[in-house]
Amino acid sequence: MVGQIDVSPDGTNLLISFPYRPDLVEVVKTIPGRRWDKGSRTWKVPITEVELCVRTFMAHGFRLSPDVATALTSGGTSPDLGSLQLAKVEKDINALTISGLNLRVAEVLNQNFQESLWVVGELQNFKPKGRGRHRYFELVERNESDDLEDFGENDAPPRAVVEAVIFESAMTIINRRLRTAAQKIELADGLKVRVRGRVDLYQPRGKYQFKIEDIDPSYTLGEMLVRREKILGELSKLGLLEKNTKKRMPAVPLRVALVTAFDSDAYNDFVQTLARTDYAFQVTIFDCFVQGDRLRPSVTKALKAFARAKDDYDVLVITRGGGSRSDLGSWDDLDLAKLVADHPLKAIIGIGHERDQSVLDHVAQSVKTPTAAGELLIETVRAYQESVEDTMLEIAERASRILRDETRELRARGVALGNLVRAGLAGARSTLVDARRRIARAATLRLRDEGRDVARRARVLDRGVFHRLEREHLAIAGKQTRLTMRVLHRFERESERLTSIEARTRAVDPARVLHRGYAILRGDDGKALRSVRGQTKGSKLEATLADGTLDLRVEGP
Repeated sequence: MVGQIDVSPDGTNLLISFPYRPDLVEVVKTIPGRRWDKGSRTWKVPITEVELCVRTFMAHGFRLSPDVATALTSGGTSPDLGSLQLAKVEKDINALTISGLNLRVAEVLNQNFQESLWVVGELQNFKPKGRGRHRYFELVERNESDDLEDFGENDAPPRAVVEAVIFESAMTIINRRLRTAAQKIELADGLKVRVRGRVDLYQPRGKYQFKIEDIDPSYTLGEMLVRREKILGELSKLGLLEKNTKKRMPAVPLRVALVTAFDSDAYNDFVQTLARTDYAFQVTIFDCFVQGDRLRPSVTKALKAFARAKDDYDVLVITRGGGSRSDLGSWDDLDLAKLVADHPLKAIIGIGHERDQSVLDHVAQSVKTPTAAGELLIETVRAYQESVEDTMLEIAERASRILRDETRELRARGVALGNLVRAGLAGARSTLVDARRRIARAATLRLRDEGRDVARRARVLDRGVFHRLEREHLAIAGKQTRLTMRVLHRFERESERLTSIEARTRAVDPARVLHRGYAILRGDDGKALRSVRGQTKGSKLEATLADGTLDLRVEGP
C-alpha cells in the first residue's frame, strides 16, 4: 500500500500518511491548506478539500478509510463525521451518488487487491512520448498459438484487454530498469511484458485500470528469444535457413540494392563508407521504415522490388542503426525471413550492434552495423583487385622468364644457323661460279641460233607484208569505185524528187492564185473571211490582190 487517508477525531481535517517519497511530497504540497504535523507525522488537510484529496491520491493507490467515504458523500459537513460510517450514510439516504458508488467499488478493489500483482500482457496503443507526464495505454492478452503466422501482423481481436497507466514517478523507475537490462529495451506497441502493479479505479469516471509500478526486462527478452527460435525452427523445416548464406559473394559487388531509411544515420554511415574509396559503387536505395508497425509492409515491398530487378544488382544490403532490443524485435518476422532467405541476391544484414541478434542475422551474412556492411563490400572488391593485380604480376614474371629462356635459345640457334649459313654460302658460291660459266656459254650459243632464226623470220615477214599491202590496195580501190557510183545514183534520185516537190509547191502558191484574178478578204481582226455570215453593214474589210491591198466597207448583205 502506498498510503492512507483518514479523518481526524474531531472531523475537521483529513490525515494523509505515507512512507517518505519525494514525488508524493510534491503532490501533497499542491493541496490548499495542507500542513505537516510532526507529532503524528501526517499531513493535515481541511475536510473541505476531501474531493480534491480523494481524486488526487486515489490515482497514486492510496487507501481510504470509511470516514473519508462518508465525508465525500456529505461534502464534509456532517456534524458526526468522526463516527459516521458509510453503511449508515447509505441507509439514511437510501441511495448512492455516482461518486459514492465509485468510491465503494474502489474500496472493494483496495480490500481485495491490497498487494501488488505481476501481470503478463502485450502493450497496445502505447505512445512513448506524449503531452502529459503519464502514459496511458492498454495491456492485451492474445490467443496463445504455435502457428508462426501469428509472428507477422496479427489482426485477430485480443482475448482480453485492461486499461493501464504508468505515472511519471513509476516511469522513471521503469526506464532506469530497462536501460540497465542485459539488452536495452524500449516500450512500444506489440511488446510482450511482465509488469508489477496494483488494481485501481479512476473514480471520477468509474474506470478500472492497472497501475504499473515495475517491470521485469528478463521476461521480455526471454519472450523475444523464444519467438526468434520458433521462427528459426520453421525456416529450418522449410530448408531456407542456410539458403542465402550459402550464396557466393559476387566477385565485384559494385551494384548495391540498399534497404534502409533514407534520412537515417545508417544510410549516411553506409554511403560515406563506400565514398571513401575510388571504387565505382552504384547504390540504389529503397526508402522504408526500420521499426514499428510499418516496418513489415515497407521492407516486404522493398525486397520484392529488388527481387524483380535482380539482374540490375550484385548484392542486397539491409541496414539500420543501433537501437533497443525491442526495436530490433520488429525484424523477427517469419515472412520477412522467408523473403530474405529465398532472395535471388546475396544478402548482407547490418541492423544492430555486435551484441544484438535478429532472425535475419541467421538467414543471411551478418555484419551487424551499416559501416561494417560497407567495409565488407570494399574488402570484397579490394580482394578481387588484389587478386587481379597478383595474377597480372605473376603473368608478367612468367612472361619475362619465358622471354629470357627463349632469348638464350634463340641466340644459340642464331650462332648455329650462322655457321651453317657460312658453310652453305661457301659451297653455293663455288656452285654459282660453275653455273655462271655454263650459263654464259649456253647463252652465247643460244643467242647466235636465235639471231639466225630472227633474220630468217624477218625476210619471210618482209615478203608477206608486201603481198598483203598489194591485196589491200586493190580491195580499197574497188570499194572506192563502188561507193562513188552509189553516191552519184543517190544524188540523181534526190534531185528528181526535189524538182517534183518544187513544181507542186509553185502550183499551190497563193501569189500565183492572186495573179489569176483572185483576192483575199480579211476582217478587222486580220483573219481571212470564209463566209458572209457575221458581216454587218458598215464593217470594214481589207482585200489583198496580186499587186497590193484595198480597204473596203460592207454596204449591204
